[in-house]
Amino acid sequence: MRPRRSPWPIVLAALVALAAGVGIALAVSNGGSSDNSATVTKPVVSTVTTSHTTSVTVKTPTRTVTAPAPTVTVTAPTPTRTNATAP
Repeated sequence: MRPRRSPWPIVLAALVALAAGVGIALAVSNGGSSDNSATVTKPVVSTVTTSHTTSVTVKTPTRTVTAPAPTVTVTAPTPTRTNATAP
């Protein structure tokens, strides 16, 4: 028969694995806090410098319309002819 090995190395490995699992769980769960939110505050500084100006020129098309001179229509009275009868 073979001699029986000691179970202590297996127990020690299980304890190390358990401790590592607990450490990872606490790191992921924000230290076991009941608050589910995390706040990260970091100041953001941004500077934008422009050294040129932008100009926009809009040209609209023009159209010249020439109207003809107004015409006036006048109706002249027609002379009435009377038949002259001799006396």
